[in-house]
Amino acid sequence: MLISPSSPYALVLAHGDDEIGALPFILANPPDFVLYLTDGSGIGNKSLSQTRFVEIGKSWQIISRKVKIIHFGLSFGISDGNLHAQLTPDHIEKLILLLSSSGVKTLMTTYAEGGHQDHDTSFMLSQFLSLKLGMRLLSFSLYSQSSISNKFFSVMQERGAGERIQISKMHVRANSLFKALRLMLNYRSQLKTWAGLGLPVLFSMTRRFVFLKPSLVTLADYPESDKLFYHSRRRAIRGEVISSWSKLGII
Repeated sequence: MLISPSSPYALVLAHGDDEIGALPFILANPPDFVLYLTDGSGIGNKSLSQTRFVEIGKSWQIISRKVKIIHFGLSFGISDGNLHAQLTPDHIEKLILLLSSSGVKTLMTTYAEGGHQDHDTSFMLSQFLSLKLGMRLLSFSLYSQSSISNKFFSVMQERGAGERIQISKMHVRANSLFKALRLMLNYRSQLKTWAGLGLPVLFSMTRRFVFLKPSLVTLADYPESDKLFYHSRRRAIRGEVISSWSKLGII
């Protein structure tokens, strides 16, 4: 086991379907609970949040029925794409209380690699919480801007400094491949996303899966605007994202 039974962990994610990127780890080590930080819908499209709620429930029926699901973002109306802007100190206090009483020893989340502003905010928040509560932090990569062009992305590359641990067991990776395909088909509201990401993710799982015990990420380590895929796609502005982090005190 990669995490011993005496060291339970929580999976902290921005969106339903982010778990697909960590499937090899999750299947080898199911979390005690998964915490979704946004409601999965953009501003002005709140009806999508109920669709995402149903999709998440079906997803964990496929992965592991024993894992508890906490829809934090849905409870507080935090929109997809706006986690950095809508997260408040009160939300953070609620998360501290939740985690400190949960018994978990480790948090796992997406790495701050500049692919999506919510993924990066999830990392910065989880890093802050892990330091505050004396927990271990683990992360995994989803996607980031390609080194070839800012119009393309790289999928599940090894980003960031820290200790890398590889899952190489063939049966775990084969099971991950099969279930990842089932999950992509389950998330019908996100078929457009998986039309682009799906094949690269599946291909990455056939090679290997690496997760990270990351070194501390500070503002000096965070990529500049021209390296941020979300910035180049005009999904968010780097300055506004890091300003929100600074105001929250999580960086």
